[in-house]
Amino acid sequence: MKATYYTCCKDAVIMKISRTVQHLALTTGNITKADILLIGGIVVISLLILAAAKFASPTGSVLEIRVGGKVYIKQDLTRDAIIEVKGPLGTTVVQIADQQARILSSPCRDKICVHMGPIEARGGVLICVPNEVSAHIVSDKKEGFDALTR
Repeated sequence: MKATYYTCCKDAVIMKISRTVQHLALTTGNITKADILLIGGIVVISLLILAAAKFASPTGSVLEIRVGGKVYIKQDLTRDAIIEVKGPLGTTVVQIADQQARILSSPCRDKICVHMGPIEARGGVLICVPNEVSAHIVSDKKEGFDALTR
């Protein structure tokens, strides 16, 4: 009895798949090998562009920490370090690890700077406003203008 039930269900599934394929063939028209190659090529090119964008993203190489708007220290991101920065409220602790920077602790009340998480790319910024401490990643290379407007 079980074998008959299984065979019956298997046949029903095969029939359903067959009808679905037929329906797709009728609604989409005739799909040729050239169409499949074109779609596959577009997918591959799209994935290559996404991979290139990911790996070619600009990364900074130096973390610049400021206190009260003045440069406190510049630290290379390739060297892991824990930096204690004295601000008006107390000590803010900045960690550099795996070419990322994050604020581990701060004397401020709300700890928003601690919850910001790590930064890793040029232009990333961590700011503890009450303690007047900011950390941002800059490039050590001289770069030209992005744009010039009048």
